Amino acid sequence: MTQRVATVLLTAAAALVCFAGAGVPTAAGAGTVVLDATYSPVPHGWAMVERWHDTDSNFPTELFPPDGRGDQTGERLTYFGGVAKPNSGSFLLYHAPHWNTGSMLQTRNWLG
Repeated sequence: MTQRVATVLLTAAAALVCFAGAGVPTAAGAGTVVLDATYSPVPHGWAMVERWHDTDSNFPTELFPPDGRGDQTGERLTYFGGVAKPNSGSFLLYHAPHWNTGSMLQTRNWLG
């Protein structure tokens, strides 16, 4: 094997090790996802909305604009439990009609 071929093979092997994630720090731990609230019925064709949060304290705090542009309002404010600037670990899960049956009967025609 020539020195050039050996160098190319070693370089390729090193690249594979780097791209495979060797030496990349991993998360210290994962939180638990907890259901906080369920809202049903809800408007706009949804069957249900759930508010969840992840207990992992490593979620960064969301940076909301100071003028209130990013604040939750209206229905989302209600679904976030009245919190205008919710923690980044909180999220809403919207369920479509018949989400738990696999049936598409009586669903809204979104294409018009």
